[in-house]
Amino acid sequence: TTFTFVTDKADATNKTATVEKKTSIGLGFSHMPAPEFGVPHQRRLVVPYQFDITGSSGSPTITDRKILDEALFSDILDQNMYDRVYGQFRFNAGEADFIVGFHSFSDDQLVVFNRNSVHTVRNSLDLGSSVSQVITSDIGCLARKSIQQIGNKLIFLSDNGVYALDFVDLYNLRGQDVPLSATIHGTIQRINQNHAHKAVSVYFDNRYYLAVPLDDSTTNNALLIYNFLNKQWESLDSVNDPSWEYTHLLVGGSGDKRGVYSINRTGGVHKYEDRDDDTDRYLETIGGDDKTVIISASALTRMFNVKSIDRKKWNNFELHLQSSENNVSNANLEAITENIDGIIDLGSVSSLNGGELGVNEDVSLRGRFGNKRAYGLQFKLTTTKGRPRLRALKVAGAITFRNFQKAE
Repeated sequence: TTFTFVTDKADATNKTATVEKKTSIGLGFSHMPAPEFGVPHQRRLVVPYQFDITGSSGSPTITDRKILDEALFSDILDQNMYDRVYGQFRFNAGEADFIVGFHSFSDDQLVVFNRNSVHTVRNSLDLGSSVSQVITSDIGCLARKSIQQIGNKLIFLSDNGVYALDFVDLYNLRGQDVPLSATIHGTIQRINQNHAHKAVSVYFDNRYYLAVPLDDSTTNNALLIYNFLNKQWESLDSVNDPSWEYTHLLVGGSGDKRGVYSINRTGGVHKYEDRDDDTDRYLETIGGDDKTVIISASALTRMFNVKSIDRKKWNNFELHLQSSENNVSNANLEAITENIDGIIDLGSVSSLNGGELGVNEDVSLRGRFGNKRAYGLQFKLTTTKGRPRLRALKVAGAITFRNFQKAE
């Protein structure tokens, strides 16, 4: 649309000014379509396109389009203007699929996480020439806030566990066929699928923190931690308080205050891994008093099986422990056998060491399993005092009946 203004004839200059307004081709521009969320991408705002907005800004009419797999791109640097022709993209039309989240990626790629698939939109600077592409239709994303970009990976929670998309071939994306959470599949199966969409995550200090609802919980009651330095899931944490849950996770603070903070639904705040002693402190509500609890912890190793399905004779173990800088430490030790199932009580750190482990003291403990026969063995350490650090563990066993002659 063009508007022309002519100055007063009495004005000797008699200048003419022309103002042009940008117009859309086809359906015209739309206001922001009342989205649940949005992400910035290449100076645009990308939102799910589920609703139409009509009427004035003071009394808008919101109409549900009954379409859950469309995205809408705003105009550049204008979060309230959307072109419904060039800025509209639909993914997996005709399938039982819907948009869960977006992630702005390198080389002008927007990654679109659907419930049952993953897509990209390229070249969004020029929406007229933008194209969408399917990365995978085998897996999708369960929770928008589980998505994190970490190094060369995009990590997210799916039906089958935590998956990753990798950088390959000049920023092209490729999905992995084995989930990152394969080693904790038993824990992943405990996630309450009816409330898994509430899962939240952050990345800090080379760790991926993922809060999920386990078992019958309707809120995030457990925190799974993956360590990128040793490429393993290192912890499953929870607060033993029914009034506490991990509603939000964020990284904040500066200096020695910087770290991972968890927030519950009533506004209580807890800084994660802030203390070196065996006491945990957290706020349950805004302006409330600190709650203090003694940390109860246990470490359970993987199943040792000597890479054989034969029965073994388990002989002895060696354990390296170190006490924290603030506490005297003690712990109970157990071995859990499978086929034949059983629990071997190995005593405590104090009984093997001749006393509790002193402040900042380290020790090497040795003991015997008593030649128990079993297919596999796990080692379990349960703290009873302080915060002992499990530095190293070795178990020794041998396959039974190695003789080729028949045993009678």
